[in-house]
Amino acid sequence: MPHISMTDFTNGTKAVKDSNESATVPKKKGISAHLALINFLKGMIGPGCFSLPLAFRQAGLWTGFALVFIIGLFTCICMDKIVRCSQFLSSRSKKIKSLNYGEMVGESFKQSFPFLRRYRHLARHFVDLCLSSFVLGICSVFFIFVVDHAREIIGHIWPQLNLSKLLYMVLALVPFELIALVRSVRMMSYISLAGNICMLFSIAIIFSQLLTAKHVINEIPWFTSAQGVIMATGAVIYSFEGQALVLPLTNKMEHPSEMRGWTGVLTTGIVLVTTVYAGCGFYGYITYGENVKESITLNMDQSPLNLTMKALLALVLYTGYLLQLYTLTTSLRPLVLRVVQRKSAESKRMTTLIVDYGLRSGIVFVSFLLAVAVPNLENLIPLIGITSGMLLALVIPPLADIATFLPVFLEERRFCQIVFLISNNLFFCAIGIFFLVSGLETNLRRLFS
Repeated sequence: MPHISMTDFTNGTKAVKDSNESATVPKKKGISAHLALINFLKGMIGPGCFSLPLAFRQAGLWTGFALVFIIGLFTCICMDKIVRCSQFLSSRSKKIKSLNYGEMVGESFKQSFPFLRRYRHLARHFVDLCLSSFVLGICSVFFIFVVDHAREIIGHIWPQLNLSKLLYMVLALVPFELIALVRSVRMMSYISLAGNICMLFSIAIIFSQLLTAKHVINEIPWFTSAQGVIMATGAVIYSFEGQALVLPLTNKMEHPSEMRGWTGVLTTGIVLVTTVYAGCGFYGYITYGENVKESITLNMDQSPLNLTMKALLALVLYTGYLLQLYTLTTSLRPLVLRVVQRKSAESKRMTTLIVDYGLRSGIVFVSFLLAVAVPNLENLIPLIGITSGMLLALVIPPLADIATFLPVFLEERRFCQIVFLISNNLFFCAIGIFFLVSGLETNLRRLFS
């Protein structure tokens, strides 16, 4: 229901109308809405999906089921705020062709009240820091996922090997450092395409087994505890995290206006993703009950088909690590280069290469250390989701929305819209901050208990 309020909220405002008109101007080179939807689904559906049955166990069956739909709705509304702010801010400045998430927040402060303008760089860097920490967390999740599945497969083939998980992590560090050396964007595209096919194949196998298995729906609780719901919220937020994805996709679309609306890419994508997540969490939990593991794939038997599926998923996440690494390296490289080039006597090209490879190797090692510190997906995914994930999903978008539109509505004296703007956004901020604080406390207590 987000788009009713968003449309009513902007009706009659000339500035916002101008932004809507600019969003309808087609680009000469852009992707269609259908291709944007495919890319959106590809970016949203990942390993977090396979951990949702555990989130259902933590919250309770119907509580977890409702939680997926509520967070899906909230995510859709807040992503819509991000796109709307970006289109409006771009329409007010001819110098701005496109904005990413961090740039959008910085620009919202720049075009807002005078007392906020001095903090525009701080706001942008804070968002970039949240994005970087979130991507680093994803890298660690990928690392653990690959190690867990490789350990299970190797243990099945050579049962006499009894190596610890820590030793597997140390051994896995070498292939992860090697794949980090790949810098070709073209090769990454081919790897991504192959990974998407393998992911679809794996999801089809998982759902075919979950739907046909014996279910224990009467033996599991509907609700567990408030602490369990908070833990589950972190895992669900992690799964829905796509705030960094939505603006680059919008900027690439031939008709950016098709990102929003009842039948837009954003709404359609979130509905489909929510359906897949709810199905995976629900059927995974009623199939394995209280025995469900941190990834649903670890519950499946060791048949040749399932072993193949697990090997494919491990390969998908291993190669997908490269794409996450590329995102993080691209974000951090300019900052590191500015510092290094001041002190380096090497040529600019050589310095760039050294920094790039050094940064990649360093990120892999840091993600390895994080994986060693929090070696279980059951603990790591909620921790990432409830911290940087919650900030990016439910706290920052409402603040950017207020900074962007409150000055405009005050100037035009649209008091009803001012009340709605403030109350609507403070509602999301309050929910986000509540789960951030309580979730961080719960996760830390769980880690150190």
